[in-house]
Amino acid sequence: MFDKFIQQVSEALGNNEIEAAIAQLQNLIMMADTELLSDIVLLSARYKKLQSDIRKDVLSYDEETKANNKIVDGLFSLVKKSNRSPTATALISK
Repeated sequence: MFDKFIQQVSEALGNNEIEAAIAQLQNLIMMADTELLSDIVLLSARYKKLQSDIRKDVLSYDEETKANNKIVDGLFSLVKKSNRSPTATALISK
């Protein structure tokens, strides 16, 4: 079950569905009450700020791409960390 969750988040990231991946990770981490909560909140805030900057047209394409890639990389790292978190693994496995 946990592997399926990880696969779903990874697929969402692979399809550039960043908001969906953030929401899925946020739900898991909030339910598991782990130390990873601050990481997902930070990544979510960075993504919202990036979207705001894109709407305001204040970033070049290169800056936008770099910022987006950093967020995606952070989300993949968080997926790996949550995969090693016993609390998260136990919660999803139920």
